Amino acid sequence: MLERASSAEDEGTRRALREFVEVLVAEGATPEGTVIALREAVDRAHFLYRIEPLAREHLRTALVSECIDQYFFVNRADGSGAAVARAAERATQQEENDDASESPSG
Repeated sequence: MLERASSAEDEGTRRALREFVEVLVAEGATPEGTVIALREAVDRAHFLYRIEPLAREHLRTALVSECIDQYFFVNRADGSGAAVARAAERATQQEENDDASESPSG
């Protein structure tokens, strides 16, 4: 979803960014590492090259700003670590789904 973002204000983009950051926080990423990962994801977004350079840079800056805000929100998540726990649970479920799809049927 992040690779198709057209606005940092879009709810779908915000939800995808939230999940993206939660996963990275659960994996122990630093704030800098999280921003670098986001920039790499945005740079892979081929559709962005159809957008005017100034608008593209504005979108990228807005996404990075939102990413930083989300990183620190996830890390303080009312002290309960609920956001990190959700991200870890989601990652575990994804791994289980991947393992299940790789096992031979029969």
